[in-house]
Amino acid sequence: MMVGMPGAGKSHWARTHMAENPDKRYNVLGTSNILARMRDLQSQPQSEGLQCDQKELFLQHATQCLSQLIQIAARKRRNYILDQANVYSSAQRRKLLRFQGFCRRAVVVCPSDEEWKRRLGEQQREEGEEVAETSLLKVKVSFTLPSPCEFLEEVLYSDLLKEEVETLSLSALSLCLSAVSFTLPSPCEFLEEVLYSDLPKEEVETLSLSQPCLSVSLQ
Repeated sequence: MMVGMPGAGKSHWARTHMAENPDKRYNVLGTSNILARMRDLQSQPQSEGLQCDQKELFLQHATQCLSQLIQIAARKRRNYILDQANVYSSAQRRKLLRFQGFCRRAVVVCPSDEEWKRRLGEQQREEGEEVAETSLLKVKVSFTLPSPCEFLEEVLYSDLLKEEVETLSLSALSLCLSAVSFTLPSPCEFLEEVLYSDLPKEEVETLSLSQPCLSVSLQ
């Protein structure tokens, strides 16, 4: 099972691992693989608005197909790579429990923040689509690092060491929490005056409301 942020390099790791181990005859199960089979339909000339609607519909169908494929795969003795983000602990547990009797490993692909942004930008340029920053921040906040347990035998780290990934995850969470709890001061019984050094008050209020972190729902 691959685990990592969108654009972190999970699919690249999977392709490299497959090339280095051809005897394993890996079967990759991922939304991207299913969407690739739909490219003929996506290439049909349509209006831009309809294309956007169709892409969303394709993504929903691909997700449903993948869920069914995972159920089928768990009943067949083969080598699989689950190539998705898999950052939620509930998703990790739900998928891996199906593969009881398999040797289950999780590969955490988590580069430095700078390298991740570079890889993400490269992926977005290649695919011609951008992932909303709000969505990325929600994923960061919900990112749960897997650990060996009754349904997971081993956890591997492809880029940074486990300790470095844990530090990076805590740092990202702290930044989001800081943005969520940010409150602009206002004159009151214990504060006579509020000054703004860069932007006027109205622009700061607008900027604060538009911050993606403020949309994050913390459970």
